[in-house]
Amino acid sequence: MFASIFTLTAISLDRCLSIWVVVWAQNKRTVCKARLICVGIWVTAAICSTPYATFRTVSGDNGTYYCGYSMTHEQEWSLHIFRFVMGFVIPFLVIVVSYVAIGIRAMRMQRTRRRRSRRIIFSIIFAFFICWLPFHVFNFIELKAVNNPDLRNIVRIMGPLTVSLAFLNSCLNPILYVFMCEKFTKKLRQSVCFVLESALAEDHVSFIFTHSMSSTFSRISRKSDAATTLEKINPAAFESCTESKVVITDKTLST
Repeated sequence: MFASIFTLTAISLDRCLSIWVVVWAQNKRTVCKARLICVGIWVTAAICSTPYATFRTVSGDNGTYYCGYSMTHEQEWSLHIFRFVMGFVIPFLVIVVSYVAIGIRAMRMQRTRRRRSRRIIFSIIFAFFICWLPFHVFNFIELKAVNNPDLRNIVRIMGPLTVSLAFLNSCLNPILYVFMCEKFTKKLRQSVCFVLESALAEDHVSFIFTHSMSSTFSRISRKSDAATTLEKINPAAFESCTESKVVITDKTLST
């Protein structure tokens, strides 16, 4: 969870800096630094996930195993608050501020490009908010449901849905961050059109070759059938025709 969210936060900051500080971004944004940032993101995510690995316990009963946390109720509240702040509040604020700054700079663009930029910015912010907020809200409801049977039933039903919704954000990210990019969609259309044109061209060439070969074989077959018929009807005429062809061929070779 933390690695995915921190990566989205870094992407939003990178886009904001590349638009507002153009010269600095062109000189300082390198592949090596991007790799270091990715390593830093994963190290930070591992550190943030350390409490969950520390307090995780596995208990078994009649061949059934359950995963839980060995901690007090106060520690659970502290852990959920930490995850909510580090995994939602701070990244969401950074993403909103970054894309609002990008939207302000996009006001200088043409009207069509401005509308497209607004739509992409709104989609990214809305997708992050609507996918991750229910997950964190139900984590707090789960803590309240310890002594409340009604809340436990709600958590039992809605809990898996909120987890699935949070995972859905990772499925939406390629669409929001890649497929909605104008250059990528243009290249994708060109590549798809090229593949279709190549496939149609190959089919057309194959059809022409097959048709020409079948026509050639049919002509040869008709000639052989005609020769066979002539031989059956008038053998003397067939032999004289064959001899004349041989004589013509000999004269041609002698000249």
